This record gives sequence, structure tokens and C-alpha cells, in this order.
Amino acid sequence: MGKIVVLGQSPAAIKTIETLRASGRQDPVFLISSDSAWPYLRGMFPDFLAGDLTEKQLFSSSSGDLARLGIETVLNQKVTRINLKRKKIFFEDRESLDFENLVIADTEATKLPPVKGANKTGVFGCRLFKEIQDIVKAVPFIEAAAVPSGTFWGLKLSLAILKRKKEAMWIIPEDRIFPDWLPAEISAAFLDALERQGLRVISGTAISEVLGDSDAKAVRLKTGKVIAAEMVIFPDAGPDFRLFADTELAVNGQVTVDEQGRTNMSGIFAVDQAGCVGTSWGTGCDNSRDLLEGQGGNLALSISGQATQPEKTVPFVSLQAEGISLGLIGRVADGTAQIFEDKSGDVFRRIWVEGNRVVGCVLVNAAAEQKAWQEIIENGTGLSGLDPAFFKIAREAEMPAGHPEVPTEPALPASADDLGPATAGEG
Repeated sequence: MGKIVVLGQSPAAIKTIETLRASGRQDPVFLISSDSAWPYLRGMFPDFLAGDLTEKQLFSSSSGDLARLGIETVLNQKVTRINLKRKKIFFEDRESLDFENLVIADTEATKLPPVKGANKTGVFGCRLFKEIQDIVKAVPFIEAAAVPSGTFWGLKLSLAILKRKKEAMWIIPEDRIFPDWLPAEISAAFLDALERQGLRVISGTAISEVLGDSDAKAVRLKTGKVIAAEMVIFPDAGPDFRLFADTELAVNGQVTVDEQGRTNMSGIFAVDQAGCVGTSWGTGCDNSRDLLEGQGGNLALSISGQATQPEKTVPFVSLQAEGISLGLIGRVADGTAQIFEDKSGDVFRRIWVEGNRVVGCVLVNAAAEQKAWQEIIENGTGLSGLDPAFFKIAREAEMPAGHPEVPTEPALPASADDLGPATAGEG
């Protein structure tokens, strides 16, 4: 199989090497990183920003883990060029490193959007360890932060800023919150809950300019309105792939890969935020540790040359806002799937169905159903095979001991025809 070089830190890449080692492979492995000495959990950044986790708790592996796996680290060495045909990486100090297999887990920089003033101090991406470190260090010295993003990830970062007792402005391009996931009525209720919590939500616009001399002081919105903000976080800014600009690697925002992480070039693979299979597992789900480690296991099969069917990992993300819970499970951003809805009281479910198989769902005030839906999606269960009893079981699990009455939950429809189709224009 030959020498493996991993570019960037990711739990997915470490799982790949761990799986290969478990199968008996002893090929030399090098990990190149200018960002952090150890792999970290990007999905935990909001918890770290909110002050709920220590920096140490972000790491998914230690130096001892890397040594145990026989991974040699190349730290603080800037990569200047990569020749994918010759399979050689060149560094700023004119040293080089060859490889047989390259795993692209990340890049050394973030590509910020083309917004005027985005190069000012106080403007951040939020995908690298050094970026979240800088954000956390800067928070005590600001009054307000603007987070332009209509995604679940952007919302979680906005709430983390709010928890630090700073004014947080979540700026979304849509006219309402999560229109692809929530009908208008529930979107409005969720907005009300967020505002009661103290979050300022600005909808239907985006940032056109960051104002200030060298430091960010305010932002101008596309509506023309100017609001004060000493910090601007672009949560959805992705990896900078300029290193691969003159190569034949297929890149369209992310490296294009199949379900086992293979690119269009032999011996070149991509995982985590670097790779995209073309169908998203849902905005905010891509940072799930389970999903990343599932990618890593599948990638190990690819590098080994095995044609085994890749394992499916179903991610889950959730949050609470003033009495309303929202959870995303599986693939909730796939335009090819049929969408059905089920609403009873304050409980709402939107279900994505493809080929009569449930592939994703959004749950509102139904957190107890999370595990059941994950199993349904992971097992590829068809709608006709669902057990309506699990709703009642899940609700019973939420009831405190000695509760006098268990509310009756509506039976899950036996087929897609019994579910209400999503209203036109609402997802």
C-alpha cells in the first residue's frame, strides 16, 4: 500500500489509520498540520466558545494515541506546493515529502467570503483550531458579534456568544428561520423563543461590508443598515484549496469524492470538511464525531482496495431554546427526497423519504424519539415497516417517576400516503 500522508487534523483521518492498523497494515504514516498538534472535534467549538468545555476537551486524540498508531507528525511546516502526479509535497524550508496515498482532511487556511473589509482584525472563520482559539481570546474585549449564516452551525455559535453575555446578532439570508426544515408557524415560534432568550435575529439580508480602520467596528447590511459589531464570524467559510488550483483534482467548494472518500485521482482521498459526496447530511451535521469516524472507517476500506459496502453513520445535532427543542437526524438537505410532515400539538416531525426509505427527519419537541429515528434511518427501514408504538414508549421515557398519566402519542402512519405532504413553498 505504501506511505500514507494525512494533510490536516481530523478524527476521520485518525480513524482511518486506526482501522488500517487493526487490519495488520504497518505502512508508514505522516500527519502534516500547521494548526494543532492533535486532532480535535470541530463540532464542540460552540461548547468551548460558550465556556462549557476546556481547550483540552476539544482534542479527540493525544500524542500518545498518535505514537501508538505509529503516526509521525510534521508540525508548523508550511506547505507551499503539492504535485499530485509526482505524489510529492513541498515545504517552505525547501524540504519535501513523497507519498503513495494522500488523505486530505483539511487545508491550512479558511477561504472567507468576498465581503469588503473581511481582512480586518476581528473577522474570523470558525473551522480551524487556531481560529476558535483567537475567537475565545477576543470575546472578553467586545460588546457585540455578528454571525452571518442561515445554518444550524451558525445558530449554535450565535448562542455560544450570547452565553458569554455579549450581544449576539444572527444574520440570516432567508425571510424566516430554517424554511427548508420548519413550516412558517413553527419557524415563527422558534424565532420568538430565540428572541426571548436574548438572541437578536436579523432576517432577509447579509453583510455587504465590514466597517472600521484596521479593526472591525461595525457591519453594513445589504439593506443599507449599519450595526455595531467588533467581531464578525463567518461560520460557513470553507477550506482554501488554492494549493490544488493547478492540479487535476476535482474541487467545487470541497473535493468531490464518492462514499468511500475516493477522488477522481488515484491514491488521493478526502474526508471531513475537505470532501463532499454531493448529497449533504444536513447543515450542522457534518461535524458529528460519529459521522467523521464512520468516514474514516470507510476510507480505510478504500485505501486497502476493498470493495466492501461502506457503513452508514447517521449523525444527529440538537439544541434547546426557551422551551423548544430542535433536532436534525440524517440527511435533511437532499432535494431528491420526498418530504412528509406530522404535527400533533407542539410536536412536529418532518420526514425525508427516498425510495420508500426514511433518510432523515427534523424533530421539534420530540427529543425522546431521537434514538429510535436514528435506528430507523441507519437500518434503512421503509415507512410501512415502522412500529407506531415507539412514540408512546419514547414519551413514557420522558415522564418523571410516579407521573399519574402518560399522554397518548398519535400512531405513526403505516405508509407515506398517511403522512401529510409538506406544503408547497415550505420545503
